[in-house]
Amino acid sequence: MIRPVQLPEHWPRYRVFDYGLDMLACYWAAVDGQGRIWLYRELCRPGLIVSDAAAAILAATPAGERISYTIAPPDMWTTLKDTGRTMAELFTACGVPLVKASNARVQGWLMMKEFLKLRADGRPGLLVFDTCAQLLRSLPSLLHSELNPSDVATEPHELTHQADAVRYLCVHRTLGADGQEPAEEGREDFDQTLRGGAASPGYLYG
Repeated sequence: MIRPVQLPEHWPRYRVFDYGLDMLACYWAAVDGQGRIWLYRELCRPGLIVSDAAAAILAATPAGERISYTIAPPDMWTTLKDTGRTMAELFTACGVPLVKASNARVQGWLMMKEFLKLRADGRPGLLVFDTCAQLLRSLPSLLHSELNPSDVATEPHELTHQADAVRYLCVHRTLGADGQEPAEEGREDFDQTLRGGAASPGYLYG
């Protein structure tokens, strides 16, 4: 946990969230040249439908802040029975296009532990601004799963949204900062990603 500092504008920035009607937990992250993740903004709000969640994310993103892409959990690509559409499509229609995260839980927690480990300079690979209060409150309260000690318990559920969002980011392996925006790979590549397919490295990492 660190006090907020001014981050260089050229560092790549990302958003990542976990979403349900019970809670939207969204984080803004920058990645420096050593691959260190800086979590610098938090938005946690319950009871939002997709359009309101997208609006809240956009409202919390300052004008001119360049976000490379937004990472979201795989269930956003589940087709809704009543509409035949996915929540990923709805978020995109509301101005927040998404990139699909891995839901490899055990790998994700292991990656998070790697980022939290102290590096040679005495600081961890994941730095969290003290303004991310709900994440800092929930992380110490997480419990091990009784069925799999390598996993985290999904209950109490109100404590898991924030950690799950950061897990998606860590397992996504957001490493390095080159100041580049993701390369345009054409509409076909974007559509494939929207449907939850595998995008090219250029589309995801620039």
